Amino acid sequence: PFYYRARPEMLGILTAAGINAVTVANAHSGDYGPTALVQQKEILDALGIASAGSGLTQQDAFYPTVCAVGETRVALFSIDTTQHRFSAGKSAPGTAYLSPQDRDVWRTVMEARFAQAKDKADIVLVSVHWGARTTPTPKSNARALSHALIDAGADGVLGSIGPHLYGIEIYKSKPIIHGTGSLLSEAPRAWFRMGGLFRLGLGNTCLNWVEYLPVGIGYGF
Repeated sequence: PFYYRARPEMLGILTAAGINAVTVANAHSGDYGPTALVQQKEILDALGIASAGSGLTQQDAFYPTVCAVGETRVALFSIDTTQHRFSAGKSAPGTAYLSPQDRDVWRTVMEARFAQAKDKADIVLVSVHWGARTTPTPKSNARALSHALIDAGADGVLGSIGPHLYGIEIYKSKPIIHGTGSLLSEAPRAWFRMGGLFRLGLGNTCLNWVEYLPVGIGYGF
């Protein structure tokens, strides 16, 4: 029932904040079709904001963006589990989509990509959009699939589950943020909710620490 879009000039908020990389595989990136999705990437590229999670082909969509943070190189992947209609094809634009039903497929699909990324980067991070109805309880697919990503070679998983925060898990000494929550939204809501920012301490080949900075969020602030 919801279709989201924003005027290109609103990206000035991101550039003013110093954001230089974003992930775009999610439940709404394809709301206005593949042409708008391609335009989104073109606008981000023009502003110097790297993006991961969409592309002209499936191979492009699953390709990470590599960012330098000091002397550390970080490969950032973006995956959506909610909208197969937006998924990129072999020769069709779209998002990086994986069905949340099969853990083994996730490991098979991503293992080679992570290994290839580590030829160019020191740390591999994966952002995953799970959808509003999936909660990371011990029995849920979200938790099992996050483990599969770590098993496949990821150094950290950044989960997004709508506007909600769902805690942090350490698996094989690597962090999984199950729900990063929302920070900016134009949806009018009368209630106050919890949000925040997560800071990651980058080591030479791993994440050394995670810090959560709470931010209260309401309508217009």
